[in-house]
Amino acid sequence: MMCDVMPTISEDGSNDRESQGSGDESNFEQLMVNMLDERDKLMETLRESQESLAATQAKLQEVEKDRNNLQKQLAATTPQNLVIRFGGPNLTVLVPSVTPNRGENCPTPPVQVPEPTQSW
Repeated sequence: MMCDVMPTISEDGSNDRESQGSGDESNFEQLMVNMLDERDKLMETLRESQESLAATQAKLQEVEKDRNNLQKQLAATTPQNLVIRFGGPNLTVLVPSVTPNRGENCPTPPVQVPEPTQSW
């Protein structure tokens, strides 16, 4: 013969389902708290990264202005043609000054050096 077993009744009046429900609820609350903490950390990291990016971009603009000013000074002080002497009168080379535009690759023309007529 089989006996039906009745569930245990706790003295405080709650049953197992209620206690399990409150455990699930506290687990859910802890999960939500953890998620909010993680979100706060990520937001702080994002804010710091954005500040760092803004500072780096400002520095880049400053460096680009300095570079442009230096290029203008160099262009203003560089002669149009450079004359290079290597010792003998027949070894004079005229090299045109080439200033490439920004973003372009301007190859320099080949320079031909005449053969020396005297031996040293």
